[in-house]
Amino acid sequence: MATFFPSGGTLHSGLTGVDRENKLSNVPNAAAASSNLWLQVWAGEVLNAYDQYISFEPHVTHRTITDGTSIKFPMTGTVGLKAQWGAGEELTGGGGPSTSIAVTLDDRPMAAHFELDNPDLMVSQWEYRSEMARQTGMTLANTSDKQIAALLAKSACTLSGTALTRVGRPRKDADESGGEEALTGGQVYTGDGEGTGNGGSGTTGTDRGFDYNNLGLAGASAANRTDAALGLLEDIESFFVHLQEINAPTEGVICAVSPQAFADIRSLNIARENGDFANGGGHPFFGGGATDMGGLGAPLTVGMHGMSDTLIYQGCTIMKTNHGGFKKNYAGGDGPIGDSRYNLNLSSLAALIWQPEAVARLTLQGMKVDSVEDVRRNTHFTVASTFKGGDVLRSECAGAMLINAS
Repeated sequence: MATFFPSGGTLHSGLTGVDRENKLSNVPNAAAASSNLWLQVWAGEVLNAYDQYISFEPHVTHRTITDGTSIKFPMTGTVGLKAQWGAGEELTGGGGPSTSIAVTLDDRPMAAHFELDNPDLMVSQWEYRSEMARQTGMTLANTSDKQIAALLAKSACTLSGTALTRVGRPRKDADESGGEEALTGGQVYTGDGEGTGNGGSGTTGTDRGFDYNNLGLAGASAANRTDAALGLLEDIESFFVHLQEINAPTEGVICAVSPQAFADIRSLNIARENGDFANGGGHPFFGGGATDMGGLGAPLTVGMHGMSDTLIYQGCTIMKTNHGGFKKNYAGGDGPIGDSRYNLNLSSLAALIWQPEAVARLTLQGMKVDSVEDVRRNTHFTVASTFKGGDVLRSECAGAMLINAS
């Protein structure tokens, strides 16, 4: 139900923005005027801006709940097998316990807010109102993206405190006694080969000759950035093999990288110096032409500079993001970004790859926008809020690319 705030004998609904009669004091509302209705337009514009800027939420398992604080998801179970079932032999049961994972809402909602000394601007000046709506919706969307990225990293990697390790997070699986057992789970990929996704132990491995620290690093040499980009494509292939080996879904796989890393991937095999023309200049790997490595990407006449632009490699959608948490420490100076479950040290994170079942995201009854006139401050205070939650669902469906240990 909408929350109402008194304002000069009228009550404003945070959900509809329509004035209603004050039944408590029997003071009728003033005649309808545009200033009485501006919040309805504002709320819709904030929601539209949120939908425009949100990028991670559509690619994970998302549920909206109308009440309560949690929702349960079934855990991957085991099925008991009797290889030879003799006549008259009684099956004792087991092998398929009813086990679930509970995903809860955060302790408190997130909110974006601002003050105005002249609310009529929200009606009379479209440019002003649309910019405030864009900033408010974008702020909430960006925070939600950061939280989901942290959950994906947590799904892929075993944690040491709040820091990511190079060991994949074990996959929860129901055993025959109703407990859990650890199976092949999250995949961790590193350039030094120590990541368990590359066959390493987490501390040792076969060096692959590159460092994910150079992925999208503007100060790195072109050769080092190219090696990191090619390593990423190889690990995308490895991730699909992993999903097939454990009979996990292979549809909807997403790889998130920084905008600079996205540009480096798209420009693979583009000439950067004179020597690159020795073979005629080669063909861009993602040049989009029939002769350009199989037609990946798009012609170089196409900018692909929008944040929603993507590349496709062997069925994996490579998307760019400013909010993947790459090389951020949300447990330190870059945080907090919400509940403790999100405030992780991601300083070693370079890229993420996942299938939508890796994490679950919850929303309680969508978004709400409220506004109240504060006579003490001579302003109108507006808040847009949304109640979110989430947690790891299937760690085996997530992977992380980490920078080398040294």
